[in-house]
Amino acid sequence: MMKELVKRYLSEDHRKQIRNTQARVLEAVKLVREGKPTIPPVHQTGTDFSAVVQAIRSAPQTEEALRALIEHVLANASWWPVLEGPFLKGLLSEEFYAHAIAAAKYGAGDVKGSLRLFEAQLAKNGRELTYHCAARCAAQFDDVLAKRFLVDGLKSHPDSLALTLALAACHFRAGETAEANRVFEAKKAAFVELTSRGLNAASFEPLKAEIAEAVRNGSVVRPAVGYSEASAENYWCDLWFNMTMLTPHQSLWSWLNHHYQTWIGDVLTRIAPDAQEIINFGVFCAEPDYRLALRYPDREFYGVDREQITKTLNDAAYKAKNLHFVKGEIMTSLPEIADGNKRTRLLLHGRTGCLFYPEFLRNLYKECARNGVQYICLHENISLSRSELKYYDFDTLPSLSIAYMNTMLIHNYRDLLASAGYKIVEMKATPYMYLLDRDEVLGDSHVFLTAKLESSTLENAAKAH
Repeated sequence: MMKELVKRYLSEDHRKQIRNTQARVLEAVKLVREGKPTIPPVHQTGTDFSAVVQAIRSAPQTEEALRALIEHVLANASWWPVLEGPFLKGLLSEEFYAHAIAAAKYGAGDVKGSLRLFEAQLAKNGRELTYHCAARCAAQFDDVLAKRFLVDGLKSHPDSLALTLALAACHFRAGETAEANRVFEAKKAAFVELTSRGLNAASFEPLKAEIAEAVRNGSVVRPAVGYSEASAENYWCDLWFNMTMLTPHQSLWSWLNHHYQTWIGDVLTRIAPDAQEIINFGVFCAEPDYRLALRYPDREFYGVDREQITKTLNDAAYKAKNLHFVKGEIMTSLPEIADGNKRTRLLLHGRTGCLFYPEFLRNLYKECARNGVQYICLHENISLSRSELKYYDFDTLPSLSIAYMNTMLIHNYRDLLASAGYKIVEMKATPYMYLLDRDEVLGDSHVFLTAKLESSTLENAAKAH
């Protein structure tokens, strides 16, 4: 079925790209299994094994070569079975080989096994990169332990921007916003210098001006941002590949798929057992919705998105009697789904609210209250603002919304939800799952939040109907 889907809905260029990637991987695996020490010329990408080999050979003990090795092992599951082959053991030092095995364990989901190997290497070399990897492993289950690794790492590497930002993010996730900002302040200048070279640097000031004006004027409709029909197809395919072909510790999207299923499943079991309809605003690739629909066959799941291609791809890929896809605007689709019936509903949005003005979200939450949505779950940015250069929580945000980066915004979801009668019942900030942070997400976190409509608001909404 998936072969037919790929053939029908992926462009020829996209299929060619996949075939070329498969060919490169298969050729590389063949060479390694034969023990040949040379790699033929290939199109260079960040994860091509030839580039990793060249980096290790030209600078065998550098952080850059070690980073390239770790990233390659994480990104390419095909290499995990051959890590014990003679080629890699002969090419790598004992230290690099241990890091490669640790990275493979992390990618495969053995986080504690990976942590044990990184800890063993810390006792021998104390690299900055190793401290970062150990802290990231620990953060998956114990932020206090992660802090310990980061504090120890900064004693040995006091100038490390990556360790500093990771420690600041740990404090922020623990609710220690002031301490997060104190830690970040020491490296603010280095962070500004780094981000000034990034792709999003030019967007900071225009985005600040845009959101300040929108908040001041109470604007609802934002000028077009997000996705066209053409870009939505490419993005959907990227998400589908990551969610279905990679593990939760290899890819952000695969991790979100796994976390979303776990999170919403827990909410439906523990907090919202009465929710009969689950509506995903900004569904995009519906892999997690499909899995949840199979898990809860007595509940109805709806995926709403603007683009027709998103509905077309989801309809082709995911078929379940209790799973429905809607092409349209959420403000009109929500009442149509509700259709005046008395069912209890849960609305969720993930990495979607950040693209809308706060007044739109306020109106949406009020529309939810009018249409039987008793629960709202969201997964959005609540993190270090690249434009304001500061961590903010809901108590310290200087405005209802501020600029984050690129086209994305950080909102005071607590106040927006409260204005529609919803109260937060559970909230947790989580780290990115990347073993090695990319520059664009240094110091970042996401929040998973569940809110419930207060009884007085629910009664008033019922009277209105």
